[in-house]
Amino acid sequence: MNDTPILIEKTPHTLDQWLRELSRQLMDAVRAGKEHVCITADLAKALAEQAEEYAAVLVKRQARGGG
Repeated sequence: MNDTPILIEKTPHTLDQWLRELSRQLMDAVRAGKEHVCITADLAKALAEQAEEYAAVLVKRQARGGG
């Protein structure tokens, strides 16, 4: 299988930026007719860390009633 790697060269600062860049690259792969893509373990880890931080912010916001 010939996977197209998804690489994010510079480090986005927010989960939203990560997801936008990931989405952009996935759309580029689809437009190029790629059937398979993969992400690196480093990218998966970084996305998980960003998601965890974002979840903590949402929990605090909900606790304050701003949910």
